Order: sequence, then C-alpha cells, then structure tokens
Amino acid sequence: MTDDANLAALFVQVSDRVRSVRRGDLAVLDAASVTATQAILLDRVARGAASTPSTIAFSLGLSQPSATQMIDRLETAGYLRRTKSPVDRRSKTITVTAKTRALLERLARARYNDAEAEMTALSPATRQALAHALSAALDELALR
Repeated sequence: MTDDANLAALFVQVSDRVRSVRRGDLAVLDAASVTATQAILLDRVARGAASTPSTIAFSLGLSQPSATQMIDRLETAGYLRRTKSPVDRRSKTITVTAKTRALLERLARARYNDAEAEMTALSPATRQALAHALSAALDELALR
C-alpha cells in the first residue's frame, strides 16, 4: 500500500496534469473576455461564498478598491448585478446574472471535456481502477 505522503504527491501530480491541459476553459474565458481571476470571482459569487464587495475582496486576497473595480467591470459586461442589501441599506449585495451562469456552465463543460480527453489516454484497466478508487475516496470523504 502507498504511504500518505506518496499518495498526496501522486494526487497532486494527477491534479496538476489535468489542470495543465485545460485548453478548453482558457478558450471559453478568452471568448468571454473574462480573466481567470474574474472567473474565480464569478464562481464564488454564484456559489454564495461571497456576496458583498468586502467579502469578495477578502476571498480573492484583493484590496477593496481592486475588487470594486473588478466588480464594476463585470457588472458593465453583464455578468454581475449590484443591489441594495435587504439587511443593511449602506451595503450592496452582488449577485450573478444568467450570463454568468451560462459562462460557468461552459467552463464546467470545457473542464470535463479536457479531463475526459486526458483519461482516454489511459488503458481501460487503469481507467476502471481509477474510477473505482476515486469513487470510493469521494464516498469516504463525504462521511467526514
């Protein structure tokens, strides 16, 4: 059996390999005129992980002015909507638009296609073993 450090290293190597061939999502971002950082912002807002300029700035490690400029650009491009907070009238709530949801769906599809293309290079036996191992790992992690 593999020791934990070696397993972690193997996992990182596989993850890096799949990430390194992400041609599809880069093409999607380029076509949408959205940067990778902007896509991360959109994803975090869509998932509810950040919904105000200050939480967005914090989650991305940006200054408040930088985050506000990015939000302004994305709002102008139709990806975000800024509304008054129902809790605090001084605060603004940031939400995604249908345009953002469509972009995130295209990105997810491109990532899936890129990963699938990498996996088809594996032998059928390796693909089956990997699918079984990853499925078991996800099941066990879900119990935590």
